[in-house]
Amino acid sequence: MSKLDDLLQEKLEALEDGRALDEVLAELPEEARELGALISLASTLQTMAHPEPQIQSSLAAQQSASERKTIRPTNWRRPVEWAWPRLAYAPVGVGVTLVLLFALVALSAFGLWIAGPRAAHVVTAMDVVGVVGVGPDDSNEGWELVNSGFKVKEGQRLRTGTEGSVTLVFFDGTRTTLGPDTDLTLSEVDGGWGNVLQVELSQQSGDTNHSVVPFQSKKSAYLVHTPSGTVSVHGTVFDISVDEMGQAHFVVDRGEVMVTGQDSEVVLKAGQATNVQPGGALENPSYQFKLEGILTDVEDDTWAINDVAFQVTSETQYEGGDPVYGTYAEVKGHVGEGGVLVADKVEVSEGEDVEMSFTGVVDSIGTSEWVISGKVVLIKSFTDIDPGIEAGDTVRVTFIVGQDEAWEALRIKSLEEEAPDEPQPVEADIPATEEVLLETDCTGANPHPKALALAGKYAATDEEIMGWFCQGFGFGEIDLAYGLSEEHDIPVTEIFAMRMGGAGWGKVKKNPPLPSMTVTDTPVEVLETPEPVDETEKSCMGKEAKKGQNMANRLGVGIEMLEHWYCQEKHTLNDVEHAFGLSRKTGATVQRILDMRSVGLNWGQIQKELSPKPDPKPQKTKKPK
Repeated sequence: MSKLDDLLQEKLEALEDGRALDEVLAELPEEARELGALISLASTLQTMAHPEPQIQSSLAAQQSASERKTIRPTNWRRPVEWAWPRLAYAPVGVGVTLVLLFALVALSAFGLWIAGPRAAHVVTAMDVVGVVGVGPDDSNEGWELVNSGFKVKEGQRLRTGTEGSVTLVFFDGTRTTLGPDTDLTLSEVDGGWGNVLQVELSQQSGDTNHSVVPFQSKKSAYLVHTPSGTVSVHGTVFDISVDEMGQAHFVVDRGEVMVTGQDSEVVLKAGQATNVQPGGALENPSYQFKLEGILTDVEDDTWAINDVAFQVTSETQYEGGDPVYGTYAEVKGHVGEGGVLVADKVEVSEGEDVEMSFTGVVDSIGTSEWVISGKVVLIKSFTDIDPGIEAGDTVRVTFIVGQDEAWEALRIKSLEEEAPDEPQPVEADIPATEEVLLETDCTGANPHPKALALAGKYAATDEEIMGWFCQGFGFGEIDLAYGLSEEHDIPVTEIFAMRMGGAGWGKVKKNPPLPSMTVTDTPVEVLETPEPVDETEKSCMGKEAKKGQNMANRLGVGIEMLEHWYCQEKHTLNDVEHAFGLSRKTGATVQRILDMRSVGLNWGQIQKELSPKPDPKPQKTKKPK
C-alpha cells in the first residue's frame, strides 16, 4: 500500500508543476490504474474557478442572516430556497468550505477503497477442535483460547494442542487448516477489491492443508515459509508438514506450487511431493504413496504392509513407537526410480484402516486393468472412476490387496488441474428428532441412472441406493457393499455400519461382520502377571527418570504416559503434577490441561477457563406503558 501512496504523491506533484493530466495518467503502471480517478479529481479541483470576494453580497448575506435570527418566520412551510440560500449567493468562505469538504469526502472514500474490504485484514477461525491458542508472535504473554468465529489478525500466532485443529477462512474463500501440534504465524493478511488476496504465513512445525482459490489479479500472493523452504502459489490445494528438526515435506493435491529452498527451486504438480532439510537442497519432485495396515515384513531395508513392499532408508523417520511385525502402521513416501516405493515416514498407531493409495500418471487404460506409473491395478465392478480420465493424466488410486496379492482399485480420482471446491457455508446445528428423513435426491437427477442400474443388480429400490449415496458413499462403494452383503449373507446395513465406524473397505472386505454368536461359559486361562521391570535406566527422561518413576507411581499412571508428556510434548514434571491437581479439581482431562499450557496459556488463564461459569443474569423486561 505504501508504494501506491508514494506514486500518488509523485503524480500530484507533477500536476502542481504544470504537467498535463493526460500525460500524467499515461505514465501510470498497469497495477496502479485505480489511482487515475483520484488524480483526475485533483486536476479538476485545481482548475476550478475560485469565487471572487464580493463585499456587497457578503454584507447582504450577513444582514439577511441577522434578520433571520431576530424575526421568527410565521410560516414553517416556506420553500427550500428561503431556508437554504443557493451557493451562488453564499459568501466565498462557504463556497470554498463546501469544495474542500467535497474533496475531503472524496479523499476519505478513496482511502477506504484503496485499503480494500475490511474482511481482507482478518481471518475467521472455524471448525475448532480441541485446544487452539492465539497470541503475539514475539511474546509468550497475552495468549488466549480460540473458539469458532474468532477473528485472527495479522501478526498473530496460532498453536494447536495434541488433538487440536482449526480452519482459517480468508475473505475470498481460501482456507488453511492446522492439524495437531502445529505452530503457524500470520505474518501478513491483506487484500483489496476484486478478490485481491495477499497472505504470508510462517509455519514452524506441524501439518497444514491449504486450499487457495485461484487468483484473479496479478497483485495476489500466497506464501508459506518453513525453516527449510518457501511455497508460493496462485491457486491450488497442497499440504505442508514440518517435523521437530525443521525438515519440510510438501505435497500437491491439485494445481501446482513453486517451492524455493536455499539454493534451488522446484515446481510441484498435482500428485507430486518433495522434501528438504534446513539448509539443504530440494529433492527432485516425485509421486507419492500412502499405506495403512499391518506390518507383515520388517526384514532388512525392505518392509511390507498387507504384503505391499516398500523400502526404508537412513532418512526414513519413525514416530509412535517401534515398528515391529504385526503392529499397525501408516507409511507415507514417494515413488522412486523403477517404481520402487520409498518410505519417508513410518508411524505406529492404533488404527484399523487397511486402505492404501498412490499417485501417478496413467500409462494405459484397459477393460479389466489399468497401468499407472508402471503399477498394474485391477478394475472391479465396485471401482469408482472419475469420468474423462485419459492416458497421460495424473490420478490418485485408492486400492486394496486382493487375491494373489493383486492391487484392486477402489477409486481412481483425477488430479488434473481444476478450481478448488467452493467453501460451503457453515450451517447451524440441527437439533436431533426422533425421526430423521433421509434425503434421496441430492444430485438433481431423479431417478439417477447409476442408482437404477444398482437397484436392478441387487433387487433393491433406487430410493434405497440413493439413500446411501446421499450419505456420502460413492456408487462404487455401494456396489461393493451390496456385493459383500450377498457374498456373506449379511444385511447391507451392517456392512455400511462397519464402514461408518471407521473401518476401511479393505478391512470390511477381508473381515466382514460375523453373525452374532452365543457366548458360552468356556473357562478362560488366567496368565500370571510378570514382575515389573525397572526401565528407568532406558528412559528418555535421563536424569529425571527416577523422579519420573516415583511421580508415576504416586499419580497412578504408567511411566510411558509420563515419558510422552515429558519427552514428546516437552512438559516439565512440575507442569504435569500441576495438571493432575487441576484435573482433580475441575474434572478436565490432564491432556486437555497440558494442551492449554502448550498453546501459550498461563496457569491463571487455565484455571479461569476451567472454572464454572456463572449463570447469566436474566435481563429485566420493560413494563408496557
